[in-house]
Amino acid sequence: MITSFLHRFFRITAAAGLLGVAIGTVGCADMMTDTRATRSAGIKLYNDGQYADAAGAFRNTVRAAPYDYGSHYYLGASLEHLGSYEQAISEYKTTLEIMTSSLEGKEDTKFRLKVVDSLASAIVKAQARDAEIAAINKAPASAENQFILAKIGRRSGDADAAIESYSRASNMAPRDFAIAKEFGLYLDQLGQTERARKELRRAYALNSQDDEVANALRHVGVVPGPSLKDESDLARPLVPVGPLPELQLSQPQPNDNGQKTANTGANE
Repeated sequence: MITSFLHRFFRITAAAGLLGVAIGTVGCADMMTDTRATRSAGIKLYNDGQYADAAGAFRNTVRAAPYDYGSHYYLGASLEHLGSYEQAISEYKTTLEIMTSSLEGKEDTKFRLKVVDSLASAIVKAQARDAEIAAINKAPASAENQFILAKIGRRSGDADAAIESYSRASNMAPRDFAIAKEFGLYLDQLGQTERARKELRRAYALNSQDDEVANALRHVGVVPGPSLKDESDLARPLVPVGPLPELQLSQPQPNDNGQKTANTGANE
């Protein structure tokens, strides 16, 4: 009788456990659904220019899904539009940290460039701009940090600082297309044609399908193509420059019969 009771008890306990797991699974699914709905609502509010309401929606999203880097970014962007630059900077930094530690974030390079650009924009507008710049300079040296500093210098109108940081970023990451492209376009805007050619050529070698790079190359006198020749090189004449060399005629040579024939150079 005791054995029968124990069997019944364990069956009920196991069933209750399974029911709990099922309820928990349904609860997680509902939470994910609610998070997606809140994020979608936030994006719509953001696109409609209702930044305060969007910020509220994204705050709810990051509470429920703290590793959703997209929601952190849009919370930062909403706060930036509201003039809360320090808070926006914090959210942008959080976005980059989450992206660095997640597989999806590591592969989302296009979105990361968007975050980096927004971070630089918020730092330029913030009262603590100098402190933020100093913090970046104290952080471990990286191409991305130099890229951010270059964007800050560019947006602040400090061309010398921007060029210096772009150069450092370019040297640290010579195969980074985004850095080469932006640096080349910036140099072209400044009228530094020779330096612009170098960076734009490198950008074109990394990605020959970018229309902005191709157009910029034409602007600095380079024709985009496999060999990337200057326009002057493409128009070289086929005949050599200067007077034509005199035609050298061979002297007649005697043959076996003692007659003289012209030596054509052909072997019999």
